Amino acid sequence: MYPAVTTQYFDDMSINFEASKSIIDSLIYEGVHGIIALDTIPTLVQCIKFFEQLAGRGSEVVREPRLPLAGEERARVEKLYNEALATRIDLSKFNLV
Repeated sequence: MYPAVTTQYFDDMSINFEASKSIIDSLIYEGVHGIIALDTIPTLVQCIKFFEQLAGRGSEVVREPRLPLAGEERARVEKLYNEALATRIDLSKFNLV
């Protein structure tokens, strides 16, 4: 599972780093495979769909007016996926695979 984590804010719209950290720590404790750190960008949907395709669980195909990722942005997302995969925790020692 690769959840997209939302940033937590205070009422004045400043970032609540402690609350954000708490959510991430909780997800790690619960055994997520990774966390998508692609922030809120205009191509977030395309990033998520491409990430899922790389993981073998979907397709990067998007509906118009969206276009699939291309060029540097596509390479950045693929690099992020490969780095996350290469450094993920070995879940077999926890009988989770």
